[in-house]
Amino acid sequence: MSRLRAFLVHLSLSATVVGCVFAVIFFLWYPRPYFEVVGAWYLVRLLFIVNVILGPLLTLIIFNAGKPGLKFDLTVIALIQVAALAYGTTVIYQDRPYYLVFSVDRFEVVVKQDVDVTQIKYDALKEKPWIGTVKVFARLPDDPAALSKFTEEVVFEGKPDLERRPEFWHPYADYARDAPAQAVRLEVLLRDDEDVAARASRIIEKHQDDHARLGYVPLLGRTSNFAIVLDMDTGEQLEVLDIDPYQLIIDRQARTFSARKNPLEIVPLEQQFPAGVPAVFLYTF
Repeated sequence: MSRLRAFLVHLSLSATVVGCVFAVIFFLWYPRPYFEVVGAWYLVRLLFIVNVILGPLLTLIIFNAGKPGLKFDLTVIALIQVAALAYGTTVIYQDRPYYLVFSVDRFEVVVKQDVDVTQIKYDALKEKPWIGTVKVFARLPDDPAALSKFTEEVVFEGKPDLERRPEFWHPYADYARDAPAQAVRLEVLLRDDEDVAARASRIIEKHQDDHARLGYVPLLGRTSNFAIVLDMDTGEQLEVLDIDPYQLIIDRQARTFSARKNPLEIVPLEQQFPAGVPAVFLYTF
């Protein structure tokens, strides 16, 4: 076998294996937009470089038919590739989005390792679907004493906040109607720049027959923020909108500032935004 043919065989085998692994990652473990939200590109790039580029490239360099110890060299290369693939795949699997938690006025993606699963009270929250996440509604305790205790634990004892406290979790469907309380009306985006307005318009046209009122709530991620579109009446999660709600606030503030005749004038937040943006959303930002 020639050196080039050995390289091509190694490349095709590596690409096939990595392609199958990537299919599982992108379609089962990290369906859109969770890959961008969690920010797993680093490990995926490393897997690709080691298994699809470096492995076959080393074969191209060292392969020489009849060379003593060739089988040993190829075996070492293969073992390094397998080890790198196993390690990277394990880390990506453990870090996959597991829970989509609504907390106060936003959604957050939570991985299984970040929470004490023994505190989960509902069986419906213990089984993850093959594709997607477990949908959770994190609800503050109604009892004033319990609420005060929770606040002290978070502020003074450094315990996790609401979205990572399974003892306060409920199935999202049980409290879905409460989620839109702090949502922003989707029509507000029609007054933003052309790109944002066009995305909002497409979603409104897509859902207007079945959902009369639409809103959006931030989806916080490690590296990127998105927005989840909700039915304002039922709280049903319809789809993910590729915008950063917090960046939109910054952009609006910048436009408001640049349009002032007196740049030093203080304008209340409520006057900087069109109707439909809840005050809590503004001030919590």
